[in-house]
Amino acid sequence: MISESSKKIAILLMLGLLTVSAFFVRLDNFKNSKMRSIDEIVYFRMAGQVLEEGPSGYHTMPFGKEMADGGRPLPAYFFKPLFKHPPLFTLLVSLSMKIFGAKLISAGYIPLLFGALMIPLTYLLAALIFNRNVGMLSAAFMWLDPVNIICSQKVWMETTLAFLIVLSVYLFMRGFKGRGDIYFVLGGLASGLAVLTKYPGILSLFIVLLYAAVLDRNVYKNRYFILGLMMPVLLLTVWLYWNYLVYGFGFLFNQAGVHHIFRNSTRTYQISILVVLLLLFVAFNLFRSKRTLTTEAAGHLSMANVPIKSGLVAIVGGILIIFVHK
Repeated sequence: MISESSKKIAILLMLGLLTVSAFFVRLDNFKNSKMRSIDEIVYFRMAGQVLEEGPSGYHTMPFGKEMADGGRPLPAYFFKPLFKHPPLFTLLVSLSMKIFGAKLISAGYIPLLFGALMIPLTYLLAALIFNRNVGMLSAAFMWLDPVNIICSQKVWMETTLAFLIVLSVYLFMRGFKGRGDIYFVLGGLASGLAVLTKYPGILSLFIVLLYAAVLDRNVYKNRYFILGLMMPVLLLTVWLYWNYLVYGFGFLFNQAGVHHIFRNSTRTYQISILVVLLLLFVAFNLFRSKRTLTTEAAGHLSMANVPIKSGLVAIVGGILIIFVHK
């Protein structure tokens, strides 16, 4: 019979092997890649400017001018004094360049690192929700995942964003599992860092809200949970204030413009309807009268949950249809 400590050591060794091998194999591919996208050069150049000029260097104007002089058409945000995305990814890249030198490979260490760390993080989340066997299988799938591999080998923010979103969900789940209320706050902090990487980082809170509304409505009475939900807003305030200093009171319209929020009215209506449906769904489950199960009512429990499950499926399906229909 294998002891518990032996199982833990075997799991640790396997996760370490998957993580380290993923990092170095992808690092070798990064070094051997001959082609680089414009986005990669954008983040590399901005990180270098931030190192030299401080926060005022967080823009693409010099690079935009070079490409425009070469005859390449560019979006208007290339010539703005502040880049359109929140700054966390670029700041991490600049930190890596400060430590390892102002080279492209130094910029690549950040997506490589977070892409590799997705493997043990996936194990932790799956093992927490299900069991160790599911966790190891999930980690193996993440090791093989082509999207994670591709994004790890580019100076793109997607692996950083994905890691922080999953980390946020994992920490919130530890709170839901009764491991300590502090995990709600830490989950909110991770969600805030995800938002400071890219606005879709807020999706982790949608996941948490749906989970709480369906399975644990009492958690809305927990002040640490509420604080966790507020953390992304609090952290995003720093970025919004930075926009205000640069653009004045028109910064919200500037952000809406560079992200095409109001240029596609159909898309705007779809997202608005989705958000309203989500809030209504959460409100319905939050304020829904509690049913006390008796011996007679216990047999009807599964039928009572049908509307809740159907609503959840409908909302998740709506998200998929709206965002991936093309």
